[in-house]
Amino acid sequence: MTVRPGMRLVVVFGAAIVGLAGVASAQDGQFERTLSVSGPVTLEVKTASGGITVRRGGGGTVQVKGTIRAHRRWLEMGDVAAYIREVEAKPPIAQDGNRIRLALPEKEEVRRRLSISYDVTVPAETDVTADSGSGSITIDGLEGTAQAEAGSGSVHVSNVAGRVRAHTGSGSVTLEAVGQGAEAETGSGSIKARDVNSDLTASTGSGRITASLLGQGTVKAHTGSGSIEISGINGAAELDSSSGGIRVDGEPNGDWTVDASSGSITIDVPDEAAFRIDARSSSGSIDVDHPVTIQGTVGRKRLQGTVRGGGSLLALSTASGSIRVQ
Repeated sequence: MTVRPGMRLVVVFGAAIVGLAGVASAQDGQFERTLSVSGPVTLEVKTASGGITVRRGGGGTVQVKGTIRAHRRWLEMGDVAAYIREVEAKPPIAQDGNRIRLALPEKEEVRRRLSISYDVTVPAETDVTADSGSGSITIDGLEGTAQAEAGSGSVHVSNVAGRVRAHTGSGSVTLEAVGQGAEAETGSGSIKARDVNSDLTASTGSGRITASLLGQGTVKAHTGSGSIEISGINGAAELDSSSGGIRVDGEPNGDWTVDASSGSITIDVPDEAAFRIDARSSSGSIDVDHPVTIQGTVGRKRLQGTVRGGGSLLALSTASGSIRVQ
């Protein structure tokens, strides 16, 4: 077969791309450091592009494992291998007593060409602040507090005795076994919170919110598009879904405001619960499986009254959907 010159150029150029890709994939590195500490630790971790994992280990030391990866912009490769060796020899780690900071590389050209993912093992008594521009964050097993912020990527925080704050611009947020309340926010993605003690604030621009709560505290939840399902409320609640149904259960030991712009509302309270109710549905039925003493308005679209002498107010409203209190 006759090979035209243009075909040779395509074959050679394609081979060059494959070769450069192979070089790029080979140009990864890693480093490990063990830092001695005494007493509670404050850890700050920041990466522009890379994942962060912080988990509980033994006392007295902080173990840092870093994985370095070259960005796959082969036209800008330059001497990436030299940059990797530089970071391996001198990782961006700073220690001041029990305060440890894992930062970005100092040189801008290094930051542009490399990303670092961190896997850190810490003593139980550690407060963590983790910040990733693009990458997932996982924190587990701490007696201190945890703050996690990702520009893009999932956030998973579990078994943390202190307060938790988790935020991502795009991705899911998962919280499990949090001891002193939590704040969870994502621009786009679901929020799952299980066994959160005390207060919970959850907000997503688009996604479902599910939560189970322990102890007494205030709950605030908002989703721009998605359903809300929360169990174990013992205190005040403010729940709002612009598009989706809402289902909650618990003890109304504080006022509940539940607003579903488009969706049904289902409320489960104890059989002996005493409360006031103001329920409105522009399009849908209103049913209350408790003895209601009518006070104020009663009709197909609105019900006002008291149950067992009254108490905290359940203010329930939906523009399109039914309301049921059982």
